[in-house]
Amino acid sequence: MLATLFRLFGIAGIVLMGAALAIAPIAAFEDRMPVVSGLGIGGIACLLVAWALRRIAPPPGRDEN
Repeated sequence: MLATLFRLFGIAGIVLMGAALAIAPIAAFEDRMPVVSGLGIGGIACLLVAWALRRIAPPPGRDEN
């Protein structure tokens, strides 16, 4: 279960950070930088949760049951 949550938050964080980087040049000219900041902060938060889940997860090869 923890491994699934780790992957979910990791992928979500990477997608949010990528979206922030992709729209930053466009948003800079349209005065929408708060959107970029929000996406970046959301991505960092997801990656921090994924990191925390990885720290509390059991070592690989050990059953969670």
